[in-house]
Amino acid sequence: ATTAAGAVAADDLVPVTVPANKFTLVGNAFPVAVTLNGPQMTCDGIKGADYDDASAFMATAPQIQVQSAGGYDTYYYLNDAYVEADGSTKPGWADDFGNYVEPSVKVGAGFWVKSADALTVQFNR
Repeated sequence: ATTAAGAVAADDLVPVTVPANKFTLVGNAFPVAVTLNGPQMTCDGIKGADYDDASAFMATAPQIQVQSAGGYDTYYYLNDAYVEADGSTKPGWADDFGNYVEPSVKVGAGFWVKSADALTVQFNR
């Protein structure tokens, strides 16, 4: 389906292909904010990294960079992100310390995605 500038996609899912080892600028095709680890976005084919105390995961994990007032906030996809609320771990986007996060990307804002393996980012209605 073709989406013209300013148009809202008619489909329920809008996939964006992210090639391996390249930063790709993506944005939600629907006029809603996107919460990382939320229902508005999934990443098919994503291969997370395991957390380690030396922060080596920062060089190997898939990452998302979201523009902020001071530059960019970077999040990493981990197989075992730490969930502070209950002390467990689960797969998902994490901060520099390996903590599971749920930051929001504003309506109409894009963000950068990079992964060692190709993946598909899908935005949901």
